[in-house]
Amino acid sequence: MRRLWITMMTAAVVATAGSAALAQGPPPGGPPPRIAAALGLTDQQKAVWASAFSTMRATAQPLHAQAKAIRAEIDALFAQGNPDPALLGQKMIAMHAVREQLRQARATMQSTTASVLTDEQKVKLDAIKALRPHHGRHWGGPPPPSQ
Repeated sequence: MRRLWITMMTAAVVATAGSAALAQGPPPGGPPPRIAAALGLTDQQKAVWASAFSTMRATAQPLHAQAKAIRAEIDALFAQGNPDPALLGQKMIAMHAVREQLRQARATMQSTTASVLTDEQKVKLDAIKALRPHHGRHWGGPPPPSQ
C-alpha cells in the first residue's frame, strides 16, 4: 500500500512538471528538456529519443503533404457540385491509407522511445501523458484509437 502511494505521488509530481512540455508536442532533435529531466533520461536514452523523433518527422512530413493534396482534391470535387461518388470514394480511401501510415509511424516512434525506458520511467511517462490535454493530435498525428 505504501509503495502504491509513493508511486502515485511521484507520478503526480512528474506529471505536473512535464504536462506543459508534452502539450506542445515533440520538438526537433529529441525529448523536451523538461520531459528528459522529469524522466531522468540518460544521454543514451536521449539519443534514442532524438533518433526516433527525427525518423518520425522524416516519415510524417511527406505524408502530411500527401494528405493536404488529397484534401485539396476532395475539396475540388465538391466545388464542382455533384461529385462522382466512385472518385470521391477513391480519394477517401487514399486519405485513410495516409492516416494509417501516420498512425504506424507514430506507434513506431512511441514503441522505440518506450523500449529504452526503465519501468519507473514508463510509469512517470504514463502519468505525464494522462495529464496532457488532447487537442485532436497526438505527437504528430491524430489521437490514438481508444483501447
